[in-house]
Amino acid sequence: MRTRSALLVALPLVAGLLTALPAAGKAPAAPCPEKQTAVAFTADGRSAPYTGVGCTLSTGFLTGETHLRVAPDGTVIQQPAQTVPGLAGTGFTPGAPGPKPQSQLTPAGFAISRDGGRRFERVLPAGLEWVASDGAIHIDAVTGRLYYYALSPSQVPQAGGVPVTDQVPAGYAHLLTSSDNGRTWFHTQAPGYVESENPRFTSGPTPAGGDQPVPGERIAYWCGNTALFAYGQRDCYRTLDGGQTWQLRSTLLRRGTPIHPECGSSEETFNAGDGNYPQVGPDGKLWTLVACGGKTFLASSADEGLTFPVLKAATAPGLEELRIDSKGVLYGAGVDGTKLVLRVSKDGGRTWSMPVDLVSPARRGAAIGQWAFAVRGPGQVAAAYLTSRKAGGYDGNVTLLRNALAPHPVLVASTVHDAKAPVVTSPQSAKDDYIDLDVAPDGSAWATFYGDCNSSPACAGSSTNPEAKVSVLTHLS
Repeated sequence: MRTRSALLVALPLVAGLLTALPAAGKAPAAPCPEKQTAVAFTADGRSAPYTGVGCTLSTGFLTGETHLRVAPDGTVIQQPAQTVPGLAGTGFTPGAPGPKPQSQLTPAGFAISRDGGRRFERVLPAGLEWVASDGAIHIDAVTGRLYYYALSPSQVPQAGGVPVTDQVPAGYAHLLTSSDNGRTWFHTQAPGYVESENPRFTSGPTPAGGDQPVPGERIAYWCGNTALFAYGQRDCYRTLDGGQTWQLRSTLLRRGTPIHPECGSSEETFNAGDGNYPQVGPDGKLWTLVACGGKTFLASSADEGLTFPVLKAATAPGLEELRIDSKGVLYGAGVDGTKLVLRVSKDGGRTWSMPVDLVSPARRGAAIGQWAFAVRGPGQVAAAYLTSRKAGGYDGNVTLLRNALAPHPVLVASTVHDAKAPVVTSPQSAKDDYIDLDVAPDGSAWATFYGDCNSSPACAGSSTNPEAKVSVLTHLS
């Protein structure tokens, strides 16, 4: 029987502070400092006519495993934005002897651009520096509200918008929110989470007969694992007031005896990097993947996350990630050998389209590393992915579809640095687990990668450290 709970989390709410460092955050003044060749192709890999451009730029900051979201007004928000220890008031002693290597513990904030990527400023959520890795960000597509999960403060104590007593580095999920693209913040906590690794948010409308959010807000959900490395179980929370309070709804997945009877005696499969997290549809229902015993099921919740029954008539053929658009169309993606395939379902998962390989024809046959995909409006799909190079290292790639629902969709792709140099030599030298992207309101794609430092000024004092990685963004329009 499914475990249910309705424990209301109403921990102290703290008005946050903004710390911006504009001088250090300037991106190159040119709209596109590094143009990329964009190619168009059909689902079977043939060339197609296209006029457009890919553009590579940098936030001007170091980064690691990285997230990116684009707000309804076009504001671009990338996390983490790190500085070399000793700079910009990070709490390290400037001029101290010894190396200053970038690591996952290097103090981090956000890089935010309000002018289409021409300039980025560094913003500290609630006025604090946070651990760079294992975070999560989300922006509601209608209200523009920004949600942020932080693993822990990078050091304790810190001055800022969070009382020292609430700066507990483990044992709490730090949940922050901003209604103005990072200018002001609220912070609260959910207890019982020992550094929940790579959790996720989603948000959307209220399902029929559901609890209504406060005026001006939409329902948002946060789901996370209870313990780093051990995982334990994956719990899901709900907020009706824009992140001021969070309510535990259910345990979605767990170790040992499974939640879903369809799993039989096999425990549910989840870890730090799987894609089995809920997504909200246009009718307010939540959709998610459930994996166990070598099978993947499609499940849905019509009661705001209290239950997630498996849909008997639905299938999930080779899917690892799930998205849903404003018309209720489901999009699934997964790796199949050297292919990154997309499938579409217009009937709630009962049937799926033939797979479309999202990999650019020039990169097909190469091993696929980390990848991510995103959906905005109907048919608007984008993917970011790493592909291996014969000489070593990885290329960063972006593929964009404006017409994924068409009988013969056209895909557009560009490669970071035009594949003349790898974007990164070794993703695991810094234990970076993921890349990310989003589809902007104008239908373009913004992707974020961690790149080798090379001669980047952001790496001053850290460029010889193999863990040092600089932010690399690609905008494909």
